[in-house]
Amino acid sequence: MVAVDADTTVAGLEPDPAPLDEARADHDQDTRSSTASPVTTEHSSRPAAARFVHPGHQLVPTGAKARARANIAAVQIVRTCREEQRPATPAEQDVLAQWSGWGAIPEIFDESRGEWAADRARLRELLGPDEWADARASTLNAHYTDPAIAQVMWDALQRAGFESGRVLEPGAGSGTFIALAPEDAVMVGVEKDPVTAEVAHLLNPMRRSVLKVSRSPTSLSGASMR
Repeated sequence: MVAVDADTTVAGLEPDPAPLDEARADHDQDTRSSTASPVTTEHSSRPAAARFVHPGHQLVPTGAKARARANIAAVQIVRTCREEQRPATPAEQDVLAQWSGWGAIPEIFDESRGEWAADRARLRELLGPDEWADARASTLNAHYTDPAIAQVMWDALQRAGFESGRVLEPGAGSGTFIALAPEDAVMVGVEKDPVTAEVAHLLNPMRRSVLKVSRSPTSLSGASMR
């Protein structure tokens, strides 16, 4: 099991840039210490990491084909952000938020389903062999959770007295429960599928969150719940 903190690079998950105030302070210091013309650094044009503000209602499209194509678009963004080692832009997060996993559309992996050939071919282009195997295996248990359900559960916990603290999300998916968590909740998410974990990370690049990825049956031996 690998702990993926927001400031650590593991399996393509990019580190968050410094907070905006820190970045401005660094910039001001550099400006004061040099009279030379500004120098463009390698990451000067990368977007600032920002947490996606979930509206609390359904963002996933309806219909098998629409869901599949929304997922494929999200995979493309994951791959682009991974290759460019950067956070997702707000526009990309809008697309990532439509990710729903493969549990409702196992047909895309069925070679006998000719009507899915084009979408299947495109998905194969985007995923490596291990990622393809993981995605195909996830059809057994990767099912979309309506954000309205997540919001009601959080409301119930708060009415029961929850105010702050560390919270385990043992099936993080794309991070719906993480996105809708109270501000003072410190989320520990567990997600087996690497691509889904990256979607969650790109939507929730928070320094207060930890994302754990495991290719083996989930073990919490490495998770500290202090």
